[in-house]
Amino acid sequence: MIVLLVTIMLFGILTIIFFYNSTIQKEINKSKLDLACFSALQTFISKKISFTNSELFIKIDSINVSISPSYKGLFSEIVVTAKDNNDSSKIKYLLADKIDEQFQFGLIISKENLRASVAGNTKINGDLLLTSDKIKIGRISGKSTASRDFQNGKIIVQENINPKLFNENLILQQFSKNTSDSIIYKFIDGNFELNEYTFSDLTNIPNINVSQNLILSGKLTSLKNVKLNFSVYGEVVISSSTYSNIDLNIRTDSSITIESNSQLENIILSAEKKIIIKEGSEFKNIQLFSKKGIETTGVQFKYPSILALYSDLSEETNLKNEIKINSSIINGAILLVNSTTGLSNNKNIIEIDDVSTVQGLVYSENYATISGNIYGLIYTYAFWYYKEPTEYINWLVDVKIDREKLDKDFLIPVGFEKTDDFRILKQTWIN
Repeated sequence: MIVLLVTIMLFGILTIIFFYNSTIQKEINKSKLDLACFSALQTFISKKISFTNSELFIKIDSINVSISPSYKGLFSEIVVTAKDNNDSSKIKYLLADKIDEQFQFGLIISKENLRASVAGNTKINGDLLLTSDKIKIGRISGKSTASRDFQNGKIIVQENINPKLFNENLILQQFSKNTSDSIIYKFIDGNFELNEYTFSDLTNIPNINVSQNLILSGKLTSLKNVKLNFSVYGEVVISSSTYSNIDLNIRTDSSITIESNSQLENIILSAEKKIIIKEGSEFKNIQLFSKKGIETTGVQFKYPSILALYSDLSEETNLKNEIKINSSIINGAILLVNSTTGLSNNKNIIEIDDVSTVQGLVYSENYATISGNIYGLIYTYAFWYYKEPTEYINWLVDVKIDREKLDKDFLIPVGFEKTDDFRILKQTWIN
């Protein structure tokens, strides 16, 4: 009996030791695979391998690693998978571009033969890149006179500054819909409400077409690696107090309205018409694309966020589009991109009011009217200020820029000329 008990005890101890060693070995193997994923990514970045949608294969210390690159809005998404015997590791990386020399300034004005004036409470801490050194203190009725030491930094003159640095095709592809017969999708005839109950029916259907309006409501969360693509032919309404951290990509032929106190993360929204965001909402890792306009009031965008407006200027109805930032905080990039630049009748503009703050990049291929705090840089074709009945072109009125307050780890969207220096923005372990 005693011998039997001892035998059972020894067997139990050996079993525990076996499973303990097996667990430790799995953890070691997992660490090796994770390291192989990271090494493969660094190889991809350092060798500047052509960015295509085809899968690449790399061997890292006898471990087979596959790399699947694609675009996620204006970021690069790289899925890296390492396999060794029966073990595997899969990591999703989100990449963006490191700021290069062309964005080291506090303010860049690209309009040719520049003649600029400064008025009001304008203060710029950072270097200026201009097409001429013709910048002077001016006077506008009702505005204070700017200080003669309004700028702390150098003025660099470059006769020709490219007014159009961004690859517009990357924005245009955000408006493409689910039309291919080769992909699996569900067609919903009529209106559809996405909530915690209807969401569970869609987790295995990545592409959904909605013939009329789409409404988001309630709390949308998932422990699985779920990604949903919606193509909508009507309006999109995100109801008040909606919460979502699901990976969503929503495109619509109409407008998008985000009602008050919504919280959204990991979402791309693209609208042929306007995007309007009401007060009290908070976002993180959100990208907004519109062909008519974006307006925010009392909203906070955490890093990284992108607000982008594209206008086809061959259509006269696209000559007065605007991004309006009211009482909001933006951490990321604001982009106004046109099909062409320099048209005298083009009134497209980025407007940022005096109680808003932006940390990051403000980029306009036409006009900008900015009186909020900019912790970063402004790259614009021209400034515009209006005091009835007069338009003031390239008058810097109440412009406040502090280039030194831009976070050193800030990354810009993929798509700018001459920038091809990827850095990791975010990483997610899938398994």
